[in-house]
Amino acid sequence: MWTNNEIKNKIYNAIKGTDLYNEIVSNGGRVYKESRPSNSNKEDIVISVLSNQNAMYQPAIVNVNIYIQDIQRGNDFIENEQRVSALSKLSVNLFKEIVSNDCLIRLDKLDVFELNEIHEHCVNNRLVVKIINI
Repeated sequence: MWTNNEIKNKIYNAIKGTDLYNEIVSNGGRVYKESRPSNSNKEDIVISVLSNQNAMYQPAIVNVNIYIQDIQRGNDFIENEQRVSALSKLSVNLFKEIVSNDCLIRLDKLDVFELNEIHEHCVNNRLVVKIINI
């Protein structure tokens, strides 16, 4: 059985070096396998395991959240539609299906959430990971 940390490492390694990773890192952001610093004002990625079952065919649900700063217009903050769209497309291209010798990773659902209290939007990639324990 894979632990949550092993699953996060697998997802991290699938992201590292890709167009999505390079886009985040080139703008000063980081990829976190734990929590994101509360004072971060960068475009960051956070990987978290929501569900992990012990079985021969081990299913797991993983969130890959991408945080994007809103644009300030006067006293208001609005979604940075250009960045949300660009990073969403990169996510779909990366996560539509990743096949390796020991697991299958695929995008189950992509949503965009508004985070009013921190003036950001979050691209939430819900992944299904199917691990083969033989």
